Amino acid sequence: MHKKRFNQIITAFLIFIFIILLIKPITAVSETKIMNHSNNLYVGGVGPGNFTTIQEAIDAASDGDTIFVYNGIYNENIVINTLLVLIGEDKTDTIIDGKGKNDTVTINSENSTIQGFTIINATGAGIYKIFRAGIRITGSHNTIKNNIIKNNNVGIFTRRVTNITIIKNEFYNNAITLSPYDVEEINIPISKEYFIHTIENNTINGKKIVYLKNQKNIKITAGTGQLLTYNCSNITIQNISFTKCGFSLLMTYTNNCRINNSQFIDDADIWLMECSHNIFEYNKMAKNFHGITLDYHSKHNILRYNNLSENQLMGVMIESRSDFNIFEKNNMMKNNYSNAFIRNSFLNKWRKNYWDDWVGLKYPILRFLPKAIFGAPFKRLSTVAQLNLDLRPAAEPYEI
Repeated sequence: MHKKRFNQIITAFLIFIFIILLIKPITAVSETKIMNHSNNLYVGGVGPGNFTTIQEAIDAASDGDTIFVYNGIYNENIVINTLLVLIGEDKTDTIIDGKGKNDTVTINSENSTIQGFTIINATGAGIYKIFRAGIRITGSHNTIKNNIIKNNNVGIFTRRVTNITIIKNEFYNNAITLSPYDVEEINIPISKEYFIHTIENNTINGKKIVYLKNQKNIKITAGTGQLLTYNCSNITIQNISFTKCGFSLLMTYTNNCRINNSQFIDDADIWLMECSHNIFEYNKMAKNFHGITLDYHSKHNILRYNNLSENQLMGVMIESRSDFNIFEKNNMMKNNYSNAFIRNSFLNKWRKNYWDDWVGLKYPILRFLPKAIFGAPFKRLSTVAQLNLDLRPAAEPYEI
């Protein structure tokens, strides 16, 4: 009985081994099929079956495919809704030209990659086109690397996305905008995760794009062309010139910083979101969309002895419960729409600023009157319905 039992065990063991050996090749074949599922598609060139346009290849692709684009100029506004890898043959000679019609590249999918292109001419005038982008990203976990992105209203625009990787790109006359909303949207909640990304080794007009995350006690040096901050404190910006970058400073959840003796001129806006106790002194903010925007609960900031002039809309834009800020002894001049405007923000203080539209300048007999700063108390209300006062406006501009 003992020997018979032993033989049964050996037989069962051999049958088990045989089944394992039979199953493994089947599993391996299945895995190979999955790995080989992705296809390579080609655009341009002379190969048989190559697509003429990039969008044709995108429309024909499936999740996981790679599209290789040969050198050439592609006058397209492409939209990516599929997980794919889009590779240009050479970033200087593989050009996607949006022709000023819309965003040049739009990525709605997740986990896609774009690399090796020159991306240009997402342009247009007017308030509803300020966020027109070389690359617009509305899906998370995408990668943009080793591209030239130039002469767009915005280089890369992200809207409410997470975990974007932007590395080794060259930007010219546009840069990076991380945004919780599009210009036409209102009442959009903000989230910290919209600003937590990997942004490394990029340049703007030959200068560094600096992205600081969870940093403190940092001094920004010359050679910086754009600064993006998230959850930082005690950052010092001094004697720096910014230009042609869209948003020169895009600061989020950043506090107790000093920005002084610097220039933000010609498409170099400043945008603060959830930022408090920052001080701006002796700066020039001119010829931008707004000179500076305080947004999303940006409170207790101080602006004094700054020149805010010749901006397309506002010198100062204050919105979304950005309360208790102080504006003192600034020059507010020649801003095209208004020197300052407030929306859904309260208890901001205005002290001895120079306003070129103050009635007391035109009629000296009325210099006892304060300067009125208008606004709207609710996000959805665009008509003038709110009033702040600078009780003692300056009669002459300050020498700054």
